[in-house]
Amino acid sequence: MGVLYKRGHASLDLLDDLFAGSVLVSWRKLAPVIHGYRQRAHTPDYAQWFEHLAQALDARLTGLGEVHPTLNRTAPTASPPGAEPGSD
Repeated sequence: MGVLYKRGHASLDLLDDLFAGSVLVSWRKLAPVIHGYRQRAHTPDYAQWFEHLAQALDARLTGLGEVHPTLNRTAPTASPPGAEPGSD
């Protein structure tokens, strides 16, 4: 999905509607693994379009004032009403 966004084949608006929550939660959970792999394998561009898409979606949702999962692992995450914090 990230490369489709990067090449202009999928708009950020469409990707937001379809996958924003999944992309943001996945990136937040996988970022430490991916950053570690980049360092160990000397591949600084591994999963770069995934990261770019997550950052773009985060910026878009922040700009719209929408509650969404944060990319910062130390910050509290958004939970749906009635959900227990940290249960995502």
